[in-house]
Amino acid sequence: KINTVDYVNIFGANIKLLSMGDGDNLKVIVGKNVREARKQLNYTQSKLAEKIDIQNVEMSRIEKGLVFPKYETFEKLIIALIIQTLVTKGILRSLLKA
Repeated sequence: KINTVDYVNIFGANIKLLSMGDGDNLKVIVGKNVREARKQLNYTQSKLAEKIDIQNVEMSRIEKGLVFPKYETFEKLIIALIIQTLVTKGILRSLLKA
């Protein structure tokens, strides 16, 4: 059960972060946040998995909270989701023009 929703502002883009109730494990929290960010970008699991060079089954397991992403995969996830959010919202273009 989701208790709170927080937004983190990164260069003007509000990124939704979900926090879970007591007893929920960190894998579930990470997975739900990855899923939420992916959905905000209208990405399928397949599309995001392809962008970060992992198998669809691994992406599914991460989102379900069954496994932690490997460090390298986690790093790619963060970069892909944040950069694409900035591009989608037109913020990256504004930053590059400044």
